[in-house]
Amino acid sequence: MGIGEACARAFARRGSRLILTARSAGALEQVRAALAPAEVRVIPADLSRPDQVAGLAERALAAWGRIDVLVNNAGGQFPA
Repeated sequence: MGIGEACARAFARRGSRLILTARSAGALEQVRAALAPAEVRVIPADLSRPDQVAGLAERALAAWGRIDVLVNNAGGQFPA
């Protein structure tokens, strides 16, 4: 289990509604299933692309109406 999944589990235990994101939805679907019965949406997005970040924010707001907490757990390697 990674940091993102551990955070999601902690928030789900406290009754939070969650949006999980990653470049592909496959692994996130497994996490969503593990978090049941929590309300969880999976929205694939590449956070290195500003247009996809904007789309993610729009979809998150459309889904839940507001964002109370954001956990930025994105990581990457950016060669110089």
